Amino acid sequence: MRLQQSEPRIPGRTDPADTDQVQSVTLPDVADKAGHPIWTGAYGQLDSETPAPPERAPLGWDRPSADTGLHLSYFIQWFLFAVGGFGFLAYVMVQEYRNLNQDDPEERERALDRQRRKDAKPKSDAEIEDELLTSGR
Repeated sequence: MRLQQSEPRIPGRTDPADTDQVQSVTLPDVADKAGHPIWTGAYGQLDSETPAPPERAPLGWDRPSADTGLHLSYFIQWFLFAVGGFGFLAYVMVQEYRNLNQDDPEERERALDRQRRKDAKPKSDAEIEDELLTSGR
């Protein structure tokens, strides 16, 4: 058993309402909560117990699990986010290259080729509907 001094009150903190708990081991507060006189010079802290208790867990709680749990899913989530971020960065770089080099004859040819491929695709239902709505039929 070790003797400990009374702890000071922590400014701005109060004892939990309607309980026998105290915000720190301030012995005068403990005496008020206990409802009968106690020694307020020091309190005893248990150092060891003889015989030792069969289980050494605080308040009978089990030890926390050391498995990885959901960390794999967070890894996958952040990996996909990073891949998406780098993909977006590559897209922005390509668009910037195209904008800066739009006067280059080779880039103009590539842009015309992209437009020809886009025009050769069959129109989607949404595009057909948009054409009908804008033409006023």
